[in-house]
Amino acid sequence: MSFFLALDAGGTKTDYVLADETRELARVRTGTIKRMRVDAATASQNLESALAQLSAQTGIPMASITRTCIGTAGETVPLVRDWLQSSFSASVGGGLLILGDVEIALEAAFPGRAGVLALAGTGSNVLGRTSGGLLITAGGWGPALADQGSGHRIGQESLRATFLAKDEERQTLLLSAVMDFWELSSLDSLVEYANSIILRWTAEGIITFLNEFGQRFFGCGTIMEARNDLLSERHLDIPWIAPGRNLRFPSVDDTHRLERQQFDVAPH
Repeated sequence: MSFFLALDAGGTKTDYVLADETRELARVRTGTIKRMRVDAATASQNLESALAQLSAQTGIPMASITRTCIGTAGETVPLVRDWLQSSFSASVGGGLLILGDVEIALEAAFPGRAGVLALAGTGSNVLGRTSGGLLITAGGWGPALADQGSGHRIGQESLRATFLAKDEERQTLLLSAVMDFWELSSLDSLVEYANSIILRWTAEGIITFLNEFGQRFFGCGTIMEARNDLLSERHLDIPWIAPGRNLRFPSVDDTHRLERQQFDVAPH
């Protein structure tokens, strides 16, 4: 008997289905295992939890899996693909197939036929297939460059509108709705919770604040650890920045590199 493991690895959650040649055997859901969204430790914890649940529900060891197919956005990004390959080769038997989530969804909606699929979850992408089998894509460039209509973009624009209203001293129901949903008590806690890397530093270059998302991204738990990591350039190639009211970047190329890292920086 052959066993097959299928994953839909989105930016927020991951769905796992274990099946044999004729029927579905078990289905579980965990947080995301996408390395562009979470650190390696969190992704590994989510994956290990899912595999343990599947084995417990079915009695089938993961070493007995014949083939695994993973559908995920960013499947061509080395950080994503390399982590998936190494993690599954260490934990799951059989072959491994990594495909784009939109490609799998298109095939499910139009099996072997022409069609156009707009996929909108945490991110967004559009894929079409002609009658001759040619695939044509639009979007899918990630949250910094595209993802129109995605959950990430809608949430981000909502938060920006909320803080713009605060700056302009306008009342909005959105702020209280966001605070209630995330069970937060202050604007400071909302900044701490925000899914952007937010750094504050003094004129001497000492980091005084790194929000929770930034700490998870760099894999450090304290401001001092973050400062040491950044100064040693262990994680990223970051140019020197003159902190203060006027930010100075060494070159246009360096500015573009920072933009690609999707940093939101706020001087102290």
